Amino acid sequence: MRKTAIGKWAGIWLAVLGGGMSIQATGHAFDQPEKLSAVIEPTDITKEDAIRIALQQVKGRVVHVELEKDEGILAYEIIILTEQNQVFEVDIDVKTGKVIKVEAENL
Repeated sequence: MRKTAIGKWAGIWLAVLGGGMSIQATGHAFDQPEKLSAVIEPTDITKEDAIRIALQQVKGRVVHVELEKDEGILAYEIIILTEQNQVFEVDIDVKTGKVIKVEAENL
């Protein structure tokens, strides 16, 4: 029974310490909500809408979608792999659906 309790607490401490390191490593702090606002701000364009818009710009297969804030603009960053094995990043403004950027990625 004692080994189980020690193992349980060791696991909890590892999770707490590991979580603390990842929060610090990413630069997020709980007392700075503006840095986390990209995660909780409401959007007008859904992820599916953004993917549809991006695929109109670049034909291919979506391999990654991320919500990010860049220079004060909240956008979906969509990574597309074409049939020619080219990788493109397409950024879509979440408020307007406007294409912000279409850029070939260098691999």
